[in-house]
Amino acid sequence: MIKSIKASIISLCLALLTINPVLAASTDLLVETKAGQHYQYNMVQLIRSYNNDKKLFTDFEEKLAIGQVKAYYDNKVNEYVDFSKIVRSYNENRDQFDLNKFTENAKYDDMIFISDMIQTMIEENGEVKEGQIIKNEERFDVMRIY
Repeated sequence: MIKSIKASIISLCLALLTINPVLAASTDLLVETKAGQHYQYNMVQLIRSYNNDKKLFTDFEEKLAIGQVKAYYDNKVNEYVDFSKIVRSYNENRDQFDLNKFTENAKYDDMIFISDMIQTMIEENGEVKEGQIIKNEERFDVMRIY
């Protein structure tokens, strides 16, 4: 059952990723492990990896096996949008769902605020490695006022 749920999450992620990723404001997926660690993956890099060597995508799947997709990062509003709210909206209106509109117009209740550090994961020269560490206490200075 859990494997099929994880497979569904991966399928939904891939479906959402294919919504014009070059122009998408939602640029990254945030995975939270059961231990509370946060890992961020760039969506364009995930698509490239999935279509090619699958190294970064495999790392993403491994993190999902011990956690869940927590949020999408929207670089237009500089916020993390709750993945479960995106899934709910997508399921309610699949034909009309627009990921960019949803994330860009997300309400305060749709946001997730992560105070812990986030480790970005990248693929460089054919190897998966840890990228930049995001210190989210800096983000709280630029949060939108509601």
